[in-house]
Amino acid sequence: MKRFLLLFGLLFISSQILLAQFTLSGHVRQWSGEDALNVNIPFIYGYYNEHSYNIPIDSHGNFHTNLPVSERKLIYLQHGGQSHLIMAEPGGSLQISWDSLHAAPEVLQGSTASVNQLLWKLNLNSIPFFMQEESAKSDYAKISPDHWTDSVRQPWKAHYDEQVRMIRHSELDDTDKKWLLAETEANFNQQLYYYASGYSNWPKEERLPVIATLYDSIAAPQAAVSPALLQHYYADSYTRYLEMKAFYYYLQHGSSNEILLPYYQQRFDSLNNQIKINGKPFVNWLLVKNSFTPAAAETWLAQQVWLQGRNKDLATYRQLFSEFKKNYPRSRWMSSLAGKEIQLEKLLAQSGNDTSVRLVANYKEIRSIYKVLEQLRGKVVYLDIWGTWCGPCRMELAYTPQLKQRFAGKEVAFLYLDMDDDEKDGKWREFIKLNGMSGWHLRKNKTEIETFWKELLPAGASIGYPTYFIFDKKGKLAVTQALRPSDGEKLYEQIEEVLKRK
Repeated sequence: MKRFLLLFGLLFISSQILLAQFTLSGHVRQWSGEDALNVNIPFIYGYYNEHSYNIPIDSHGNFHTNLPVSERKLIYLQHGGQSHLIMAEPGGSLQISWDSLHAAPEVLQGSTASVNQLLWKLNLNSIPFFMQEESAKSDYAKISPDHWTDSVRQPWKAHYDEQVRMIRHSELDDTDKKWLLAETEANFNQQLYYYASGYSNWPKEERLPVIATLYDSIAAPQAAVSPALLQHYYADSYTRYLEMKAFYYYLQHGSSNEILLPYYQQRFDSLNNQIKINGKPFVNWLLVKNSFTPAAAETWLAQQVWLQGRNKDLATYRQLFSEFKKNYPRSRWMSSLAGKEIQLEKLLAQSGNDTSVRLVANYKEIRSIYKVLEQLRGKVVYLDIWGTWCGPCRMELAYTPQLKQRFAGKEVAFLYLDMDDDEKDGKWREFIKLNGMSGWHLRKNKTEIETFWKELLPAGASIGYPTYFIFDKKGKLAVTQALRPSDGEKLYEQIEEVLKRK
């Protein structure tokens, strides 16, 4: 009897594991043996490399893999420089045929064949016709706000209407039609937002009226219709729209600190203090909590907590996760987010033994970058001016391991000058340890760092974060506004050239 129960238990567990998988198989025609086949499974939304899986392809171009999928989900499939969305579900399957010469894979069979065939025809992952060129080179970016409706919005609306027609006239069931319609509508709105808010060449003061015509008539994000991906991108753009609208409201009322900003329900100076103490993501959470439906707000906050974990920003993670536990104690994301917090705390404890992350002695008293360079004479110094609050700065950190590996054992030192408020000193120290930022570190607040900028840049030069400089072995500035770590070989050549100098 015990053996029977044990066998039954093992069979039950095995069946549950299989149900939490999605089977993807097929054939790559004319496979060169080089182009990889990859899938990316988001936590909620967004494309992040750590969620990518390389699917092995045999010598005949065939592949077969089981992907970890515990719920209906939109995932990315990539091959030969192309990217497409797949609807995957637990226990489901899809067999395809594909080569890099075709715009989309060919569906052969599988339980999700019909819905994925239509999903690929809709091509929701493609770049709209009006944003396919770089903004600086695009005629669409030069269109004035007075003419954008005829040139951009109406043609895009016609394209959207055709997508809706395809969905409504398909043979899919109502459940699949519902989420496809929701994803298509979200894509229609958010792409217009991206155009108006950043791609166009319009002055800032001309953008809000256009965006308002788009979003004022649309309801705040609701509970997403699963499986959702583009609906979450739309919610993210809606957050930025409300933030922009609140700021313009503040300007229209004479920049008075006596008024309550809409959506935040706080005064402007109070929000600034909140940003200093808790960070911008926390202030955005206040806006979302007051504006979104509970289900949409829960999803938004779960993604933000996860992002702070990915960035190894433990201080902000703690703050947001505390809000998450208080508001959504039974959330389906609770377990994974709680596990991430434990992982970060352990990593922080272990990082205390990392002697490669060094604080410049008496850094609070230092008023010149050249005082630090005196301690690094004999080495070429790569200076990174950054901030823990700076998204592009954090993105560049992903490329520094390759940079440091390239110059391991050579006379190259890495110096980091952080700009953060004095209240963030502890957060800054945690951040550099958690991220293993080997090198020398000092921090200055917004006022103190001005002296350093004056040493490094000519009067009137624009200041931005991150910015990089290279100094020679004598401590003299060799390269002003050097290339970024993400520039790879081009940056390495800059450093090599300075290394060769006598």
